[in-house]
Amino acid sequence: MTMGSIARIIRNLLAGKESTFTFTRMGEIPVMERADVHLYVHVPFCKGHCPYCPYYKLPFDQDQVKRYANLLIREIDILADLYGRLRVPSVYFGGGTPALLGDDLGRVTGRLADRFDVDAIAMELRPENCDPEGVARLADGGVTQVSMGVQSFQPDLLQNIGRGVTVPVLEEGLARLAGAGFKGVNADMMFVLPGQTMGQLKADMERIVLAGVDQVTCYPLFTFPYTAAGRHLERKRLQMPSLGERHDQYRFLWDFFTARGYAPTSVWSFLRPGAPRFSSVTRDSYIGLGAGAATYLPGHFWFNPFDVGLYRNRLDRGRLAGNMHMNVGPRLSDLYWLYWRLYETRVPTDGLRARFPDRTHPMRLMMGAITALGMGRREDGHIRLNRKGAFWVHLAQNHFMLDCIDTFWTRSLDNPAAAEIRI
Repeated sequence: MTMGSIARIIRNLLAGKESTFTFTRMGEIPVMERADVHLYVHVPFCKGHCPYCPYYKLPFDQDQVKRYANLLIREIDILADLYGRLRVPSVYFGGGTPALLGDDLGRVTGRLADRFDVDAIAMELRPENCDPEGVARLADGGVTQVSMGVQSFQPDLLQNIGRGVTVPVLEEGLARLAGAGFKGVNADMMFVLPGQTMGQLKADMERIVLAGVDQVTCYPLFTFPYTAAGRHLERKRLQMPSLGERHDQYRFLWDFFTARGYAPTSVWSFLRPGAPRFSSVTRDSYIGLGAGAATYLPGHFWFNPFDVGLYRNRLDRGRLAGNMHMNVGPRLSDLYWLYWRLYETRVPTDGLRARFPDRTHPMRLMMGAITALGMGRREDGHIRLNRKGAFWVHLAQNHFMLDCIDTFWTRSLDNPAAAEIRI
């Protein structure tokens, strides 16, 4: 039995019979009761494809980008007509390479500001997007927080993962972002890369701290079967590191950043003292705009089509582009809440008791075991994970959440018009 099969069995036991983990073709868009919601905007275009990237993406074409921006504006208007003038605490632009919207970025963010009360706009970037003109365009478009994918400063490691960027471009991009006046700058780094030594990891982390970014997010290399990463590593005859190597590198990262006063804000992320937190995923509810974007609202989880043509067809009907939908019952909703609190490395005890009032509930027992086994402690109304607890949560995430992503993404990319997807 594979680890993925075991993870699915445990997941189904915890969620109970109310959750079938099946996405079906979406009917009417539900009416949202709450007055504020985060937004995610997916821009699928890329000039170069990182082989480990699992998301829906397309080759860059300037004319297609402009047409796509028009579709995003149309979807913004449909959303505003459906829900009214929402308060939007954050808008996150992901991809793909969202900076490739170019001059159309201002049109999209301007329409968002016209139709909603937007507090902050965040965007993920490739180093190539961080030339002076690109950085100025972000500021003009109202972007307040940015995240740049660095991964490593070691040329051999960048080559091993198929990333065609030079170290000077990385350093110049970081310097421009750090000096551009954004409210927050995050840098994505990778660990347990094939062939990576502890010396290289230490050198990378020392270099990123000197770059002056506000937050560092450190991911292991994920190798989804449908990406080019697995094929690339096979071609290079490179092996993924062992569990022991993963543990040693994770322990180093935790100790390295906490010793310098950085606070863990997720199992991956470390925040410089006094800096604003940056996160692409921890939202209690959000609506996704664009092809391949996801939406999570109370009771509902849906995806837009992984195909621009199908996405346009949905909008042509004057409705949001939701395509594949899964009901989220109360039990699964509570598990979703706890999953993200563990991801953030701190679980509020009041929230834990409210969602799981029975002391013998498996989730209450699990949190008790976390403290009893020395993986966390009770502090300031929270159960806070320590290094040991955060490591095991990050490892569990690989086998629970990523297995679901792997299944859904693979089938959606293979057949965007599928009538049913069971994860």
